[in-house]
Amino acid sequence: MKDIKSLARKSLRYKRKDISVYIGQGRRPFKYVELLNISQNGMLIRGQINLNLNNCIMSKISFDKQHVFEQKSTVVSKIKIKSAALQPLKKAWFFFERDNSIYDYGLAFEGDLSAVQTFLLRSNIERRLEHHGR
Repeated sequence: MKDIKSLARKSLRYKRKDISVYIGQGRRPFKYVELLNISQNGMLIRGQINLNLNNCIMSKISFDKQHVFEQKSTVVSKIKIKSAALQPLKKAWFFFERDNSIYDYGLAFEGDLSAVQTFLLRSNIERRLEHHGR
């Protein structure tokens, strides 16, 4: 039997439909992305947004209106899910084109995680207790 410490994935990931995630980078406004799963160390998101690997971004993780956390994250993986034809912007300034492809991104949380981790764990316990007839 394998020792639990030798398993490849060391954190439990949760699929949560009640959490909203918005991503912002630099001076760009925050943009909604779909949360595929979340753990205490990071999350997997999907969106029509083009991020570069190893870039630092800001994530707004919203459990509800009272519990919104801003969390620094690093893009650690990027997978193109759906390719879309490049479409020119309405005003083709300097020949910029918009990429309408859909990507999955793995984000690793950085910095002080205690508030996000604590609330994620507490809300998971509450949801599980409600689901099992609390």
